[in-house]
Amino acid sequence: MQFPSDQAIRQAVKALHNAPHLVYIYQTGVTGGLCQWLWTPGASRTIMGFNFIYPQESQDEVLGHTPDNYCSELNALQLAAAAREEATRLAHKRKLSTHPVIGIGITGAVSTDRVRRGEDRVHIAAATSQGMHVFTVVFLKPVVEEAPLVEDEEARTARLLKEEEIRAAHRLEEGKLADLLALNQILQLAGIDQVPLSDLSLLSLSTPYLFSGQYADEFTLGDTEVKLADVYQTNSVDKMLSPAGEVIDIQTDDFRLDPDEWIRFPGSFAPLHHGHEEMAEMLERQTGKRVVFEISATHPQKGFIGNEEILRRVSQFRYRWNVLVTQGAGLYVEKAELFPGVPMLIGADAVLNMLNEKYYSDGAKGVRRTLERLSELKTRFYVVGREVDGQFLTRDDLPIPPRFAALFLDVSCRNDVSSSQIRAQQQGC
Repeated sequence: MQFPSDQAIRQAVKALHNAPHLVYIYQTGVTGGLCQWLWTPGASRTIMGFNFIYPQESQDEVLGHTPDNYCSELNALQLAAAAREEATRLAHKRKLSTHPVIGIGITGAVSTDRVRRGEDRVHIAAATSQGMHVFTVVFLKPVVEEAPLVEDEEARTARLLKEEEIRAAHRLEEGKLADLLALNQILQLAGIDQVPLSDLSLLSLSTPYLFSGQYADEFTLGDTEVKLADVYQTNSVDKMLSPAGEVIDIQTDDFRLDPDEWIRFPGSFAPLHHGHEEMAEMLERQTGKRVVFEISATHPQKGFIGNEEILRRVSQFRYRWNVLVTQGAGLYVEKAELFPGVPMLIGADAVLNMLNEKYYSDGAKGVRRTLERLSELKTRFYVVGREVDGQFLTRDDLPIPPRFAALFLDVSCRNDVSSSQIRAQQQGC
């Protein structure tokens, strides 16, 4: 196969390094020269990390679970979402939270030193704060000489050696093409001209994501966005979106959150940041339960948020976390009424507000009534320490009435990043 010139690739990478985007890549089993292409002067401005996670156990650790199929578009999407999370975390550490982030996940099955039954293919996914992208390309298998009916040992050895060389060369070409397609996906999302392909001889006839570029004999990557299901885009309220992209209607009779299996994490998540995700991951490890992020469609002071804004916030969780959108459950006691007994993860600042008499028309009676109802519903709260007015407060620093102390459990965690701080930084840019 004839590949684009090294100069064309270098020019595209140089343009990428001059853009504000930050990139983190998880790659498995398919590799050519992507890391080397990106590792040029200026790479430190762009590359947050490049992690080649070949063993399945490494992928399990990154994903937090064992996938049903390691070589699939779903696995690539979940790796991309994990890469986006890691890039966001590192961007915050480098004080680059206002920069756009791109997470890349690459998985596939390519030519090896033995005959494989399945297709040679690669799945390439990307995750940004605005959406998810994925595409698959299928490679033609290498052409090798068939074994004759009669063959002496010397001829057999020579034939197998030649076959091994052909497969090795084919594997390198597949890896290089896969990396070039991944680079083009990054360039496309960064708004930079792609490196056009003129030779598609390595690909099968099924290449729906490649379209004619500026010239008839050049091909570039088309639209690869994975859109939310129409039923979810029309109305996301009272629905849960799973990390596999499944839409679950919570109003059905058979929907239930088991208190022994789930923890709810309510919030506005505007935006979702790495602190939220780190807290959720830590609590899952400590309890063995799963966390579902929860967004209320109705704000206690601002009213209905609007479907467009809800979809924007939900997109931050796709293919990484369960996220639930509820209607009219702005107060914690209202949330508890929806799913009695299911614990929630909240910050110490939220508990302070819950205990503050000024938020109740009947003052102290309102506070007591709320706590009594939460006790009746058997709803407990995992409380994460938060900085309030310059002082870091944990569960033990809060004025919780002794009678209701068992409702609030301390979580040993400190994370000072906040959505409001990130919003202020973004608005100041």
